[in-house]
Amino acid sequence: MLKAILKEHNMSLYKLEKLSNISHATLSDLANEKTNPSNCSSLLLNKISKTLNITMDDLFSRLTYENLSSIDFDKDFDLFKSNADQEFKKIKPIGFIKKYANNGEIKRLFDEKKYPHSFYLIALLDYSCKKIHMPLFLEYDMIRRQKLDKILVPESIYRLLEYKQMTLNDVLSHSIPEFLAYNIVEADIEDVV
Repeated sequence: MLKAILKEHNMSLYKLEKLSNISHATLSDLANEKTNPSNCSSLLLNKISKTLNITMDDLFSRLTYENLSSIDFDKDFDLFKSNADQEFKKIKPIGFIKKYANNGEIKRLFDEKKYPHSFYLIALLDYSCKKIHMPLFLEYDMIRRQKLDKILVPESIYRLLEYKQMTLNDVLSHSIPEFLAYNIVEADIEDVV
């Protein structure tokens, strides 16, 4: 969770190390969830919280997943995502590009403030372009500069995080970069059944 907190604060682990005067090994173990935050000293947590300008309580609750405030799920979006994945699998990257590159659907969803839907389609479009070594469509650059405020995960992943059966670092490390750029967790779209 420390990695997600640092990302929100636009800070690298290296910068936290330098500003807080905490060893690289200590921060790395905490960031990679090799160290249980409950075993950390209050001095260590205090240094990190002061450097990040957040309360120790907030830092601790986020490190221990007591507070999943930076993560969200949406059942309606999960259905949309599943349908988009099925369509992608059926029509393949080139068909997806032909259908969505210029049909206005991405912009329409964005204008209707259906940001997860719009971001998901543009991520899938960008993923398709990458798969066939095609340049990205520049008309979506304005949308590409934005992302969701919270990390959007499927409900099943949210429940695993909630019950500490999975770590956020695991989830993020397996997510496809084109989707994660919009704070959407997507690990595998081509093996959708």
